[in-house]
Amino acid sequence: MRYFIVVCFLYYLKLTNGYRGAVVEYSPTTADSPENTILKNLNEYSTFIQRAKTQGADIIVFPEYGLTTMVADPEGYAVALTPDAPIVTKLSTLAKQATIYLVVNLLEKVDTRTPKYYNTNLVFDRNGNVIKKYRKINLFGEPNLAPGSSNQSTIFSTDFGVTFGIFTCFDILYTNPSRTVLTNNITDVVYPTSWFSTMPFYASLSVQHGYSTSTKVNLLAANLGEPQNTHGGSGIYLVDGTSNIHITDVASSKLLIQDVPGKTVPQVVRDTNMSNYETLRDFRAADYNFKKIDLSQTNQSTNICYNEFCCTFDLTVGESNCDDVYKIMAFDGVVPFDVSTAHIRVCSLLLCANATNDSCGARIKPGTIFTKMSVRTNVEKNSSFYNPLTLDLYLRPLLHSTFDTTQLSTLQESSDVVVFGIFGRLD
Repeated sequence: MRYFIVVCFLYYLKLTNGYRGAVVEYSPTTADSPENTILKNLNEYSTFIQRAKTQGADIIVFPEYGLTTMVADPEGYAVALTPDAPIVTKLSTLAKQATIYLVVNLLEKVDTRTPKYYNTNLVFDRNGNVIKKYRKINLFGEPNLAPGSSNQSTIFSTDFGVTFGIFTCFDILYTNPSRTVLTNNITDVVYPTSWFSTMPFYASLSVQHGYSTSTKVNLLAANLGEPQNTHGGSGIYLVDGTSNIHITDVASSKLLIQDVPGKTVPQVVRDTNMSNYETLRDFRAADYNFKKIDLSQTNQSTNICYNEFCCTFDLTVGESNCDDVYKIMAFDGVVPFDVSTAHIRVCSLLLCANATNDSCGARIKPGTIFTKMSVRTNVEKNSSFYNPLTLDLYLRPLLHSTFDTTQLSTLQESSDVVVFGIFGRLD
């Protein structure tokens, strides 16, 4: 009887105190047909699911387009999600055999007079039942797909006592669903993505870390592992600000396991400039206001404004390099966002390749080390959509920092800094 009580108590603690999460950064493969491509990747998924099971994972998340690869034309790859559809049956069996919650992304076909195609996430419970279907709302470079309903449910519950939010890739930059999901007191989010890392403000890990830090949620982010095509960077981000993250400049797949909450595995920065990781660039310097930083001053406080939006930077230089060029910048206005536009606010310290503003946000090796950095803005405290914006030479966020909407501050010495600032969306 005593043994039974202890077992029940430990199970109760697991239900109320946390879970073990898994994400897979996955490099998909192709075959001689759409069907065989999906089956080939599904077989690879099976391997990762079994590995996660042996390590006690409760939930595993795979990336966007992991089963199909990044295809422009959904025809042939999209499937009707009926209960007896072969892919649904196979995924259901994998979840049931591993007794694990399974989150996968695929292309969905809905047969109407004119067929519609959706970018869809499915969530299977431990018994292999589909408990959530979420269709991506904010599409990016997907002209042949239809957006999901703006008022669809974005949450699902589990038997380990956690209710998750769910959305996909570009959704993270929109209030709906990335902020509206939080109205349900959500503390954990699963996030399949195939992110196009874009300098200087939209690198994958920077966006993921910024969202988790600003919203105070645990984020399970699974990305494609194709750095040669700008895709890569996955992680499990905890509410306390620590993260178990992965990024590499070699096309590969990687399983990350993390107790939530729990201590994270310390990240190891590789001695490389990530030169084989391709990034895009979206930066029209003429739109921004700039001011150069004098690196010869050990301590300095300087501000910059764009109309009524202002930022103040407090910087302590521990070691300077006279060849480095750092500038602060500010912007408040409308920018292109794929086929639409967005109103953004940005203030940031940027590393520049030379004295020109066009060169800022450069992926080069700096010699300057900052002992302390902070930036504060004049926006209202607890505004709904402001994220920390940090990035180093290795395309990793500056994890040791604090953020409270109006101010971002580092907690330790920082080297190889490329971006340090605050990003906001006003629509």
